[in-house]
Amino acid sequence: MKSFQGPVPSESKMLADARQLLAQRAYREAHALCLDVLKANPASAEAYFLLGILTADHGNHARAIDLFDRALAADAGHAGALAHKARSLIALLQRDEAVRTAEMAAALGPSDPLTLDTLGVVFSRAGLHARAVPFYAAAIACRPDEPNFHYNHGAALQFVGRMDETRVAYEACLTLAPNDTRALSALVQITRQTEAANEVPRLEAAFAATSQDADDALRVGHALAKAHDDMGHAEEALAWLQRAKAKKWASIRYDPARDEALFERSAHLADTLKGRSGAAGPAPIFITGMPRTGTTLVDRILSGHSLVTSAGELADFGL
Repeated sequence: MKSFQGPVPSESKMLADARQLLAQRAYREAHALCLDVLKANPASAEAYFLLGILTADHGNHARAIDLFDRALAADAGHAGALAHKARSLIALLQRDEAVRTAEMAAALGPSDPLTLDTLGVVFSRAGLHARAVPFYAAAIACRPDEPNFHYNHGAALQFVGRMDETRVAYEACLTLAPNDTRALSALVQITRQTEAANEVPRLEAAFAATSQDADDALRVGHALAKAHDDMGHAEEALAWLQRAKAKKWASIRYDPARDEALFERSAHLADTLKGRSGAAGPAPIFITGMPRTGTTLVDRILSGHSLVTSAGELADFGL
């Protein structure tokens, strides 16, 4: 008795399906399709590229770089592999190599929106926000219905001080994704709220819709606190700060005693350093402090000296 099977999918169809599965975070199925492609064609650059994205999504950036390199060995002009390799490099704090790799990808003139957005992300994380802006704009031109592209564009525009365009970008994100708490909270942070014009109703609706997620609750609750603070509603602002932090507080099991001990030890060390002279060589100067306590001002004062150059707020030492 004969067995009848359907036609074997083409390599391009299998890779297209794998891309779609990756976008849906169906990793197991995407992985299986890529392996099937490689069994038939061990030199498939695209299969290695997609496996690299999958691996990076799981936080294994060293292995992802190896897979992107295998894609590039098969196709040296694969801009997507270069862009995503750069993203993994920056995740591993290899900033200079990441920027060089991103520039190589940019020189190829990519037109894929994900590649363009990824290049923007790399330049943003490297602190090169002005360099990032045109890549986000190009990604949006290719795929205007992707809210994340608009959010990334707005964040880069905010860093370079183009606030009117920033608001347009965040609003575009919210038109496509009304409960994107990143864009909504960012919009409130850069816009003074007044009794006549404020986002409180929209924020309260977003809080009701998203507050089961600790991070969403934190973002929206902080934005509500800022809105009420702008309008002089001190009690409401404090109440929203408490609501905003409740779920996150429970999830991290924060112990204030640890911070108290750290501050006490820091104060003791500061006293022991008072009599020491400064470093004679070209050593880095580290400025530390809680948000909104004047660290940027100190940076600007110090970098006003002819022998000091500001490196900005680098992600290399993120906690």
